[in-house]
Formats: sequence, structure tokens, C-alpha cells
Amino acid sequence: MYDIVTIGEALIDLAAVETGLPLSEVTSFKRVAGGAPANVAVGSSKLGRKSGLITRVGDEAFGKHIIDVVGKFGVETSGIQKDTEVNTGLAFIGLPTPYTREFLFYRNPGADMRIDFSEIPSDLLLKTKIFHFGSISLINEPSAASTLKAVKAAKDAGAIISYDPNLRMSLWPDEKAARDTIMSVVKYADIIKVNGDEMEFIFKSKDLEAGAQKLLNMGAKVILCTKGELGSLFATKHFTGTKDVIKLDSVDSTGCGDSFLSGIFSILSDYSIEDITTDQNILEKAVGFGAAAAAITSTMRGVTDALPNRKKVQDLLEKIKNG
Repeated sequence: MYDIVTIGEALIDLAAVETGLPLSEVTSFKRVAGGAPANVAVGSSKLGRKSGLITRVGDEAFGKHIIDVVGKFGVETSGIQKDTEVNTGLAFIGLPTPYTREFLFYRNPGADMRIDFSEIPSDLLLKTKIFHFGSISLINEPSAASTLKAVKAAKDAGAIISYDPNLRMSLWPDEKAARDTIMSVVKYADIIKVNGDEMEFIFKSKDLEAGAQKLLNMGAKVILCTKGELGSLFATKHFTGTKDVIKLDSVDSTGCGDSFLSGIFSILSDYSIEDITTDQNILEKAVGFGAAAAAITSTMRGVTDALPNRKKVQDLLEKIKNG
């Protein structure tokens, strides 16, 4: 049985070595295995949970690198498909400030856009406690249909379904297509994680609490909304709460949302969705753990290496508790 299985893009991030500059002025980059679903799978594994990743990479050097990296961190790699016709996608990432990022994608197409449902090992769908997906794999076929089939299969098997819209506007044909597709899959999700910008994009309003209630009314059971330096909001139909950000010496916010989710999943995978939605203590503990994981991740460059292990998170929480 898996604690967390993720599906979606695994990319090569080419992260700017020089910080404080727009991408147009960056001259050197460092290769890092990335992609939000891959990061969540790695983060969950480093926190001591059994995780798996479903994605598709090119049958070439970059694809091999991704498989090697996620495998090194203990992620089950049997769900990583190899594409002999299309290469692994690339994402150039600039860091104008520690809290802002600039993306430039090269995936026309990328292998992750061709995830094939027929090649997914059944145990990754039928034997997991939490199944997590994002919107990027919903943009193009055949990955869109494959992702939805996988979500439905996992849900039918009893998994808690988690969804992160993870909006990257430059990958969508237009705003309407992005908004319509993102909203079309809310009905499958038990847990939805959004950031403030995504909530504003979806509902055209800065009122995050009202947006959270709208998502709950559409069928979601748990809403997690990150607000950058302002912390996070969490809500179910039974309660609403907030969590302050944990401030460390941040150098890079890349992957913090993925680390936040990994930390939350590492707690929630011990509980049923009914317990999570009715017991505020469980969700508060999970969000606190996720906030600590994200804070640690922000202190390093390069997401996979920056994702913390369980001891680091527990030590930070203990230090905060003791003042």
C-alpha cells in the first residue's frame, strides 16, 4: 500500500544560477529534476512515506536523470513511462527575488504530455491512500484523458483525491480554457490546494475565504490556500483556520508549495477523509508540519535537495515550541 501517489509532469528545471535578475539577463543555469508532482512524491518519500510517481519522460539522458533522482530518494519509479519519440520537457526558472519566479517552458510536446493510461501499473491507482494530481497534465492529450481515468480509478478504489491547480498561464491557450478546465475537475477532489493568485484567477476576487467556501460548495472537502509571507488558510465545512508562515532565511521559494503539500500529506495519510474534515486538530497539525517543511525548503536552492526529511521538520517545530 502506498501513502501518496502523484501523477503529472516531471521536467528538467534549468534554474538560474544568478539571482535577482530577470530570465532575459541570466547567463548560466543549473540542471535540477523538477515538476510539481515529482517534487511532491520526492518530498513525501523524504518525510518517511511510501510514495509513487506516474509520469512520462524521454528515453534519453534527461529522462534517465529524473528516474535516477526520484529513485534515489525512495520514490517508486515503475509508473515512469519512457517515450522513444519525444524528449523530456524543460523549464527555465529565473529568480528575480526570493519570493518571485519567472518560468519559460520548452515542451512542444514534452514527454509528460503523452502519459498513457494503459501503461500505468494498477497498484499505483488501486493501492494508495492519497492520489494527487495537478492541472498541467490536463492541458494536452493524451495526458489529459489518462490523468482523468487515473483519478477516477483511484477514487473508485477509495483513495483521498488531492488536486493542485498549479496555474502556469503560459502553457494554456487562453484564460478561459485554463479557468474552465481547472474548474471542471473540482468535482473529483477531496483536497484542493491553491495559492492566493490562483484563487483570484478562478473567482476573480481577492476574498480567499469566500473562494474557499465556493470550492467546498462545489464538492471539495478540504481547502488549503497558501498566501506567501502571509501564511495559509485551511477550511472544511466544519471549521476554518489560519497558520502563520514560519520565517527562516529564505533564498528561493521554488518548490515551497510542493514541500508544503508533502508535509501535509505525511500527516493526513494516517487518517480518513471524515476524520480530517471534522477534527480541526488533525488539519492544524498537518498544516503546521507542511509550513515547517516549506520554510526549510526555502532556505536552499534546488528543490529535491532542499526538501527536508522528517527529523529536520520535527526539530524545527520543537525549536519553535520551546521558543
